[in-house]
Amino acid sequence: MTPTDTTTRRWTATPTQRRIMVTALVVIPFLALGLVVALQDPTGHVVAAGEDVELTDAVHSGPTHEVRLPSSTVSIRVGAPTDEVDEDAADLPAPTDGDPDGPVRPDDGQTLLPVTWSLGTGPTIGPDESAFPGVPADEDETEVDVTLVAGDEEIELVEDRQVRSVVSDGRASSLLPVDEGVELSDVTVQVTYDGLTQVLSPGSGEIDSGAAAPLYEDEGAPSHEMSCTGGPCRLEADEPSTWRLSRDRGEFETGAVTMLPHHAELGWADEGRTWAVVDLTLSDPGSFYDEDDERRSIDGLPTIDGTLDGVEAEDVTRTRESLTSDVTLTFAVDSDETPQRLVLTQENTLEGKERPRTVTLREEIEIDDGR
Repeated sequence: MTPTDTTTRRWTATPTQRRIMVTALVVIPFLALGLVVALQDPTGHVVAAGEDVELTDAVHSGPTHEVRLPSSTVSIRVGAPTDEVDEDAADLPAPTDGDPDGPVRPDDGQTLLPVTWSLGTGPTIGPDESAFPGVPADEDETEVDVTLVAGDEEIELVEDRQVRSVVSDGRASSLLPVDEGVELSDVTVQVTYDGLTQVLSPGSGEIDSGAAAPLYEDEGAPSHEMSCTGGPCRLEADEPSTWRLSRDRGEFETGAVTMLPHHAELGWADEGRTWAVVDLTLSDPGSFYDEDDERRSIDGLPTIDGTLDGVEAEDVTRTRESLTSDVTLTFAVDSDETPQRLVLTQENTLEGKERPRTVTLREEIEIDDGR
C-alpha cells in the first residue's frame, strides 16, 4: 500500500490567464468610477425657476414674427422647449454653479424656453417711408408691455416702459425656465400698447390684432386726395359782411385724408370705426377791409374747425402757429365708408369794439373716392 502524499501542489496560471487577470485589474476600477459618475447629478449650470440666462445668439429660437404698433414693431422668436443648451451659446454668470464645461439645463420639473425679442422702428413700406404716419418711435411716450404666457405662467419681457426708451436698448435673447409639460403650442406672447393687447401664437405665427388689424395691410394706411370746388383752395366769407378779406389772402394747401386705426391723443378707434386725419396748411388772413378800404387786424389766431360728411372733428391740432399754420383735423368715421366732403371753417375775431367783431370764412373740399 502506497503511503498518502500530503504535499500541496501549487497552481500555475498560463500566460493567457495572466493577461486576463491584469486586464481585469485595470478595467474594473474604471467601470466602477463610471458607475459612480453616472449615478451622480448631471453637470452644468442649472437655471432655477424665476431666473433667466442670456443667450449669446438666437440660434435656439424659432422663426421671427412681428407684432406691429402704430410707431414701432415688436419682433419675437420663441423656440421649442429644450432640456439643455450648450454652454458656449449662453452668457453664464461667474462663478458658474456646477461644472462650467457642462450644458445649461433646467431644474427638476422644468424645461428651458429660448426667447428672443426686439423693438424697433416701423411699420414701414420702404426704407424711409412710414406706412402709418404718426409719432416716430424715438419720440413715442406711450407705454408698452410684452408678456410671455407659458401654460399658467406669465413672464414679463417688457413691463410699463415707454416705447422710445425700449427702442434704444430693445433687444434680448434668453433661456426662460417653464413647467416641464409646456409645449410650443401652449405659448403665447401678449403685446399691450395704449390699452390694446395683441396676442401672438409663436407656434403657428397667428396674431389676434383686434383694432390694430389695419397696421398689417401691405399697402399701408389708405389715403384719399382732396380738391377744392371751383378752383384753388381759398377761404371765403360764408355770408355777406361789412369786412372782406384781401384777394391775396385766404388760400391754403390740402394734404390727403388718411385713415388710421390709432391716434396719439384719441387712442384706438372703436370697433367698425377709423380715424380720418386731414392735414392742411393755412395762411393767416392778417386783416380785413371794408368798402372804404378801412383796415382792421385780427385779434389773436383764428379758430379752425370742420366737418367731414357732416361729422364734427374730434380733435383739431396746430403744429405750427405763425403767419402760416399747419393744422390737423381728426374725425371718427365708418371704416367701410370713403369720406366725400370736408367743410372747413375759420373764425376770425377783429380788433376794436366796432361790430361785427367776428368774420367766419368757409370752404368745401371734395375728396377723391378713388373711382
